This record gives sequence, structure tokens and C-alpha cells, in this order.
Amino acid sequence: MLRKYNPSSLQGGFDRDKYFEGWFQKVYSAEHKLSLIIIYGYATQHSHDTFGFIQVHIPHQEPVLMHFSKDEVFCDPAQHLVRMGEHTLSAKEIAINTEEMGINLSLMDNEPIRTFKNSMGYSYVIPNLPCYHSVLNKAHAVSGEIRNIHKSYSFVNEIGYLEKNWGTSFPEKYLWLHAVDPKDPEVSLLFSQAEIVWLGRKFTRHVGHLHYDGKVLDLRKLKNVLFRSVLQVLKINLFVFQAHQFNWSFRLH
Repeated sequence: MLRKYNPSSLQGGFDRDKYFEGWFQKVYSAEHKLSLIIIYGYATQHSHDTFGFIQVHIPHQEPVLMHFSKDEVFCDPAQHLVRMGEHTLSAKEIAINTEEMGINLSLMDNEPIRTFKNSMGYSYVIPNLPCYHSVLNKAHAVSGEIRNIHKSYSFVNEIGYLEKNWGTSFPEKYLWLHAVDPKDPEVSLLFSQAEIVWLGRKFTRHVGHLHYDGKVLDLRKLKNVLFRSVLQVLKINLFVFQAHQFNWSFRLH
């Protein structure tokens, strides 16, 4: 029988062979009309000096990528708390400070979602998949400040989103889409599709949800997924959702 668990806790150790664990934080500001994205994690197959990493994406700025040695990386095994060098990333705060950039944010109402072990589609029932995925929080409140050499932004009760991936290898082919209504954080859309490799076989699966009007639609149940003009319309079977109502983030690899 499947059991629920706490995906925000550490899923693997630093000494596992060919293993990675990564977190994805997104903050959307309706006032500034921008999305801040922070991706961080560790990979045991990397060298000692590039064991951990932090990526920061601020609109209209060059992405920032920092690497950290294995000795500089700490992850709490029981909760979402990551320290890399002098930077802290957790369910309660984001504190990244360099000479060129400062990010100091407080996260509120960020209660991790306890769920089943998850992956694309219903393939999470298959043991030893190369990659697992979990949404930790779909809408929490974020306040604080972001500054760089060009500009600074202040946030008061803006919308935050948190998810993570872990396993032995990240999919080579994947697509990820996330949207939230700035006027109503209970309205959100997540869709991700990836190529899964298992026992020498490759198959494509998707995962996602739509929260709208007090209802939840599990997108894993839908078939014949088709993307058409992805920055304007996400079409899934006969269901069409107008993207202009939302703040979008999109990744394609």
C-alpha cells in the first residue's frame, strides 16, 4: 500500500553514487510584474569543488550561477533547510548575499504538502525510477527585498511557489509550465512533461494540476496532451485555458 511521506525532507545522502537533489523556488510580484526564480541543489557525481550550486534568474538580468564545494553544503535531513557557503535557503527564508546581489526574503504560510512519492503520470508506482518530482507548496506569502547593482525590489505578501526533484539523473527531455493568478493564489496551473528512462526503455509521461473555482483537476488523468502556441494557450484534450489571465513561467529542454 502506498504511504504518504514528507518530500521536503532530504531524500538522499551526500555519499550516494550518481545522485542529485534540487529545489525550485519561484516568487511572483504583481506590483513589479516580475518572476524571480531560484534553483539550488547538489549532485554527487560532480567534482568536490562543484558539488552544490545556486542559480538565480531575475528578469532582464544575466542569470547568476554559483558553485560550492562539498564542504560548504549542508542539508537538514528532516526538513527543507539548505545552506551553501553563507547563503540560506529554506521553507522560511531565502538569504543570498554577494557583492553584486542581495536577496533577503521571508516565507510565510509555507507548510509543506505531504503527498505520495510522485513522478510523471502514474509511473511513481514503478520502483527505482531515475527521477522523482514533488510540489512542496503551490502558493505561500513572500516579503522582503531583492537588490543588485542595477535595481532593487521590495516585496510585501507576494506569491511564492516551491517544488523539488531528486534521483539518479534528471530527464534529458522535459517541459515545465507554471501559472498563478496574482489576484487569487488559490487559482493555479502546473503542467510538466518528461521522457522517462527505465530498464532501457523510454516513455513520455506528464504530471500537473489545475486549481480553479474551488475545484482541483488532476492532469495526469488526461490523455492526448497537445501544446499549441504555449505562451498563449495550453490545450489539453478538449480543455482550453486562457493564459492571459495568469503569470506564466516556462522551461523547455
